[in-house]
Amino acid sequence: EEQTKVVAAKTADVEAMIRDIEARKTIASEAQADAEVKQAELQEQSELINERSAIAQKRLSEATPALEAAAEALDVLDSRSINEVKAFKEPPAKVKYTVFCVHSFRPTGKEARTTDWKDCKTMMSQTNFLRSLQTYDKDAIDEKMHRKVRQYMKAGELTEEALESASQAGLALFKWVNAMVNYYAVAREVEPLRLEVKKMEKKKEQSERELSETP
Repeated sequence: EEQTKVVAAKTADVEAMIRDIEARKTIASEAQADAEVKQAELQEQSELINERSAIAQKRLSEATPALEAAAEALDVLDSRSINEVKAFKEPPAKVKYTVFCVHSFRPTGKEARTTDWKDCKTMMSQTNFLRSLQTYDKDAIDEKMHRKVRQYMKAGELTEEALESASQAGLALFKWVNAMVNYYAVAREVEPLRLEVKKMEKKKEQSERELSETP
């Protein structure tokens, strides 16, 4: 009888151990399944991020030709050609409105809040004026700048053809202005997509952290 009790006790211990092992295996299986689900979600998120990023980049690349043309146009400008524009006491209307556009983008960061020819001459007198156009942060353009520039472009009826007959320096400056306007229009269009990508990237980072913490 005593031996039977001992055997029964050992049997109970073994059965408890087996149940514990089975429970652990179940937990491990569930954790593994959860990890596989998270891994699949991460893969899907990565593919979506790459897809959205590619779309945004493709749209932004459409502004590249104008930006390259603007860079080439600026290459022909030097202090002498800028001085020729500054020398105008009363410049041709199309040149004046073009420089008004440049001034509205505040390339040197020191431009007056008002925009008249005197203010524009002060801007062009800055030693870093040309350099400021070449290194301009086009992503810093805001709606107020864009709207003001568009108003000047409309008022002056500005086109490359019109500037070509008015002033070569004015034409180069207009190409820069036009490139900035085009870039802003494209960037504004893709901004919701860029924000979506950022949100998705944050979600992906969270998923990666959760996956790394999975037992």
